[in-house]
Amino acid sequence: AVAGDGISAAYDDILAAVGDADRAQMIARTETMTAANEGQRASWSSALDAGLLSNDTKVEWIATSGACDDCAGLDRATRPIDGEYEDSDAGDGPPLHPNCRCTEGLV
Repeated sequence: AVAGDGISAAYDDILAAVGDADRAQMIARTETMTAANEGQRASWSSALDAGLLSNDTKVEWIATSGACDDCAGLDRATRPIDGEYEDSDAGDGPPLHPNCRCTEGLV
């Protein structure tokens, strides 16, 4: 979507493929959040490798307003920049599930 015609066009393509507006929105949101979060983690990894971030930098889970109970429970949880959260269900970060709107930040 970012390299192509944008998120709206990606949604239209998904809608044409699945034929259901709610499912298309869920897929578009989930894939967009996955790409955004993975890109953010990749940039942090590059910054870490370049010495721009220290190894003791922490990453914090940011649950959005109205988050599900699982995500709300992870809000403000931290992990090492090169590690995983203590809660094994959280892995190395969001999205936790389809339609997840959570992200992360450096602390």
